[in-house]
Amino acid sequence: MLIAMDGMYACNAGAIAGAAASKASRLKSLPRYWLLWPAPAIPCIGLSACPLCHDNDALLDTLRDRASKVMGKGMDTNDRKIDALRARIPSFVCIVGCHDCCGPVTASSEEMARLPVKTEAEHATALAELSCPHLGAHGCEVYAERPLICRLFGTTPRMLCPNGQRPVYMIDPRTEDEIHQFLARTRQVLV
Repeated sequence: MLIAMDGMYACNAGAIAGAAASKASRLKSLPRYWLLWPAPAIPCIGLSACPLCHDNDALLDTLRDRASKVMGKGMDTNDRKIDALRARIPSFVCIVGCHDCCGPVTASSEEMARLPVKTEAEHATALAELSCPHLGAHGCEVYAERPLICRLFGTTPRMLCPNGQRPVYMIDPRTEDEIHQFLARTRQVLV
């Protein structure tokens, strides 16, 4: 169902519960501000123009452009930079349930906008345990949207995995430097 918000509409995540898993995962991969889009208030299941239920790159481009105007060009630029940097970080398979690299970290405002909101109590509890509020019983609950700093763990000699896991090829030092420069010039908040 679409929910009205200041003349815009937001797709309710519950409305796509019956959609295919791959389409539901599109919701998680979209920055939160992309969910705002002008549309009639009708259910989104089966709505061919809904970016969460259908693969519609042209519509997603339109949403990105409108979100840029609503949220400011700086956020759009940073989101694109985050996506570009993420694509250059090598991936590897972590040990299931491992959280040895997890702890209090900071992330940019744009990265935080991609994560579910946690309560002050959840943040306080995690901080008291030197943990992350997004760490659950089976590991990271936001793995697909984890911040850049989390993605660096295990991919660079500076931040080795304590269990010896690693990608086939470690991150390019230039990419790692770009990530650290990005983190240094953006507003960071405690996750």
